[in-house]
Amino acid sequence: MRPESEWIVTVQPDLRIIPQALWDRVQERRKALALGQLTNGQVRVGRGPKFLLSGLLKCDECGANFVVADYYRYACGGHLNRGASVCKNDHRVSRKLVEERCLAGLKDKLLTPEAVERIIQKATRLLAARNRERQPELERTQRQLAKVEGEITNIMQAIKAGILTPSTKGALEQAEAEKRRLQEAVEKRETKANKVTTLLPGAQERIRAVVNDLAGLSRKHVAQAREQLRELIGEIRLVPTADGYLEAVLNGRFEGVLKLAVGGKLNFLVAGRGFEPLTFGL
Repeated sequence: MRPESEWIVTVQPDLRIIPQALWDRVQERRKALALGQLTNGQVRVGRGPKFLLSGLLKCDECGANFVVADYYRYACGGHLNRGASVCKNDHRVSRKLVEERCLAGLKDKLLTPEAVERIIQKATRLLAARNRERQPELERTQRQLAKVEGEITNIMQAIKAGILTPSTKGALEQAEAEKRRLQEAVEKRETKANKVTTLLPGAQERIRAVVNDLAGLSRKHVAQAREQLRELIGEIRLVPTADGYLEAVLNGRFEGVLKLAVGGKLNFLVAGRGFEPLTFGL
């Protein structure tokens, strides 16, 4: 056989078995899979997505995730994987562009100090209302605790008087177990309420610190940065525009912002935006 350098290659499209368009789509799909991104909207088993907005970008047309079509651009996973019959949104957007604009919009326009302050004020009102609603229950538990403590005192006096029977011992053990249960219930309620009350005044600084650090965090610990973004905004919807571009829509998550501010989930909060949606072009 002659060396490859001496081969004469002739392209004959009429003999092609696979259409060029299909071949190109398959090659793009292989590149996306090689980058460890999403398959049919689901996270690949293994190391997981390695880009900041993987799993957060949603196509407004079909609801599928925007996935990495190549190293530099995101595209609708529904269109990329299953074609125009599933989704006609064939727009692609620079990964760097959408990441930079989302982080800038989050910091400078969505989670402004004024917006965060409104969220904190709302949380303070909700917490006060929650405490008022639960005060009767707390007082009832405290009365039960006082009653059990009185019973324990009476049993101990009976024991000191020489009345020690199997039933006396059993009653004492039962009363002490009930006392521990009631004490734990009271302490848990008071500790959680006090923790939130203490943390809310400083929530503004903690939230701003999280937001300001996102860009740096995304370069070192992308998975952690992605989860913080998920708490703050949930998802980013990408909407095709009439002039052939995409718009990104961000909604701040009231409960997610406060969860990051106080270091845990607040059960008294109901789901709600808490922010006006932010829209910007890509």
